[in-house]
Amino acid sequence: MTLEPYIIWSGLLSLIITMLGYAFTMLVRKVQENQSKLQDVRENFIRRAELNQEVSKITKVLERLEDKIDKLANK
Repeated sequence: MTLEPYIIWSGLLSLIITMLGYAFTMLVRKVQENQSKLQDVRENFIRRAELNQEVSKITKVLERLEDKIDKLANK
């Protein structure tokens, strides 16, 4: 029994197409994973102005507490 060239060619093409399909599937999964991570970053991102505003609020509260502690210590 001899193998016809078209059978060998068909087998090789099938193998190559299968490998390309697998590689494409892996790429699509990676892209989806990266999109998910990017969405998480967008949701948890705080702008510099917002951060400065929050730090300013915390600093004001700490200064008020410091003043109250100083008043209690001076009594």
